[in-house]
Amino acid sequence: MNCRFLCSIMCLILLLLLLHEPTESKKVVIHVPYRVKSVKHTHTIYKIIPPDYRKAKHENEDEHDDDYR
Repeated sequence: MNCRFLCSIMCLILLLLLLHEPTESKKVVIHVPYRVKSVKHTHTIYKIIPPDYRKAKHENEDEHDDDYR
């Protein structure tokens, strides 16, 4: 009985690990060219995109579609 309980707990933990979504944020590098006097420079801007960016963007698009129907 004790072995069955341990096996069920291990299966539950394995299932939770398999269903876990990665929550890493992405870092996007943007190079912005501009001129200072007569010398061309490039500045680097870092933009961190949160992990739920795609989901939030998709939900916002759906809300706008409902307004036009």
